Amino acid sequence: VYIARDFMAQGVHRDGVQDGEISQADLATHLQELAKVPAQRLDGEEWGAITLDPAMPPTATYELRASPRNVAVQELDVKNSYNTFAPYRCVFTAGSSPLFSATPNAGTMNRRSGEPVHVIVRFSPAELVAGAEATLVFETEDFQHVYRFIGST
Repeated sequence: VYIARDFMAQGVHRDGVQDGEISQADLATHLQELAKVPAQRLDGEEWGAITLDPAMPPTATYELRASPRNVAVQELDVKNSYNTFAPYRCVFTAGSSPLFSATPNAGTMNRRSGEPVHVIVRFSPAELVAGAEATLVFETEDFQHVYRFIGST
């Protein structure tokens, strides 16, 4: 009887948290906040310029078609290959058409068993366009995925 009374007095049954522990709700909130800010590398280095290996083919190539002043959308789910949380960046290479945009552009990936990062790429031509090209690089400290986009009206 006394054990149950002590347990009830601690409030653990209501909060699900003991002193010195973080709750699952607080952890989820923290991870959502981390995903909104530019991710810093875990090794303390700066991200630096994007480097592509010309011998490596793109992970995937997509063709997007949209009428002028409309938007074509391509959704990508990028799954972590490792069992650690990983900061990432998702940026277009220099020379990519400005008619393409992607969100999110930085954050922290879940572990391999967690949800993938949902990337949304938009192609927004303002006038008639043929063959607009862009290369999107999704990279962590451990791996890199390269996506090629070709847009037209």
